[in-house]
Amino acid sequence: MKAGYMVQKSHRQPLSLIRFFPLFPPGYPILIALFSLLLPVPAEVVALFLSLTALALIPACMVFSFRRNVSAEVALLIGLLVVFTPAIIRWGNVASTDILSVLLVIFCMGLVLKAGDRLIAWCVAGFLVGFAYLLRNANLAFVLSICGFIAWSIVFEAENRRKIIVIACVWLLSFSAVVVPWMIRNLMVFGKIQPYSMPPSSVGFIENSHAFIEAQLNILLLLADLDTFLARNTLGVICLIMVLVLLVWQVLTTWKQWQKPEKQAFIIAVLYCLLGAAIVIVARTKYQWGELISERHALPYLFSLLIVLALILKNTSVRIGWRWLGLALVSGLLLIRIYYIPQLYKYNFYDANVVAVAEQIKKHQQSDPLCTNLNGRLGVSNYGFVYRVICAVPVRHVFPILHGDEFIDEPLKKLVNIPVEQGVVVSIFPNHDVDKKDLPLNQTFLNQLTAAGWRVEQNEKMGFILTR
Repeated sequence: MKAGYMVQKSHRQPLSLIRFFPLFPPGYPILIALFSLLLPVPAEVVALFLSLTALALIPACMVFSFRRNVSAEVALLIGLLVVFTPAIIRWGNVASTDILSVLLVIFCMGLVLKAGDRLIAWCVAGFLVGFAYLLRNANLAFVLSICGFIAWSIVFEAENRRKIIVIACVWLLSFSAVVVPWMIRNLMVFGKIQPYSMPPSSVGFIENSHAFIEAQLNILLLLADLDTFLARNTLGVICLIMVLVLLVWQVLTTWKQWQKPEKQAFIIAVLYCLLGAAIVIVARTKYQWGELISERHALPYLFSLLIVLALILKNTSVRIGWRWLGLALVSGLLLIRIYYIPQLYKYNFYDANVVAVAEQIKKHQQSDPLCTNLNGRLGVSNYGFVYRVICAVPVRHVFPILHGDEFIDEPLKKLVNIPVEQGVVVSIFPNHDVDKKDLPLNQTFLNQLTAAGWRVEQNEKMGFILTR
């Protein structure tokens, strides 16, 4: 956000070229801009600082939120398991909303569990939950889990029903005070309260369900072969169902002996796990994001899943040395996590592409028209975020597809129809949608682009640049 402001100020970028992005809520850029102005430090430094700080604070936040429910020691151990999970470390070391969102959800869940009948606490929780939704719209699962928790309290705490209804109204009003202005802004800018929209998904509900279960098991156990067996093999799924039935049976047979704080934590954590899984699976079944469900989509629910398991073990009717067995399980899971941490430094395909593109842009920064010669033109790339970080220019994303004899340039054709006075510059690099082996573009594809109104300025093995 700050980089965009600086570029607009220095290059006199016309307001007509500013395009609002409908896929993500504004909480994260607002937070980055706020910290960048207050400290003051560059926005890219603030973004990484927020992620690293959130990662470091998770164990302390777990103790704050759940020490009354599972004891401070168990909450700390769960926090350490979460922090040392490789996927958590990976996303905690990049500028993204993932780990910041996890920390905020943990803190808000603790506030809700501790609030009791204090209206001020519920008001604060409402504001923070509202901001959590503005930070990451996947936190709709957390919003709904709080609604379910309040509904459960109204039904099963008849003696406090009127007080709980007042609490619910206070929470809803404070939550709405944060979210409703954003919805009004969406209506004014996009014409819709919820403008989130993408092409239809090509992956079905069943496949997405298996993928999510596998991702959640990978986050929890880190045993790839076992996780795949349990999630995708018929016998493995049966074994997993049997384990779930056993856990449910334990809860049903011991529920009356549970303390009220334990019941409350169990209800809200279970709701968060179930609703989170449902929203991820349904969203990925409806929308085509370009990638399958992965560990990233399951990591927000790891802490709540561990809280649920800890509460069940704490109240189990099976009388064995659960203290030592639990300690052994935690130690095993922690050692597995420490063993896999070095693999974080091995680039995957996506990371390697980002690094290669960043090096290419830095190498040609003085001659790249997106970095030095926009002159009021609209900048577009399939690595727009890399340009925004390295060159501090407002580059939009575009996703053409080039595989063998297939060149889908519909996203580029749409750019031709944008009413810009100064023109458009497009820079495309190899990635999962653009095969490096198909670059430079052959004459057939060059003719296709020329016919669509583009002028090919550069056509090399590392990508091509178009203008009009």
